[in-house]
Amino acid sequence: MKEQLKKQDMVVGKQYKGYAWRNEYGEFFFRPSAVGSRAGQQKKVCEDNNYILSTTKDLVLIHIRIPKMDGGATEYIKQLTAVVNKLIAAFFKYEI
Repeated sequence: MKEQLKKQDMVVGKQYKGYAWRNEYGEFFFRPSAVGSRAGQQKKVCEDNNYILSTTKDLVLIHIRIPKMDGGATEYIKQLTAVVNKLIAAFFKYEI
């Protein structure tokens, strides 16, 4: 069964997560994203071009992004060590 939609007041100038569409009459509709039961459990500590550092109640999560390179494993190892050095600096900078 579909969930009954509730009327919501939106503040002008504030950004909301969700999606919008326009019908054939030119009217705009907006549906905010649903906030689930697990919202807020994962907190982002910091983000860089190559990594995202987040925490949960029991874990520290590290998401690493390395671009594809021509040069084999040595280039990937160089990229990875550069990201690890940035992560070490982030661990010292932020209280996790």
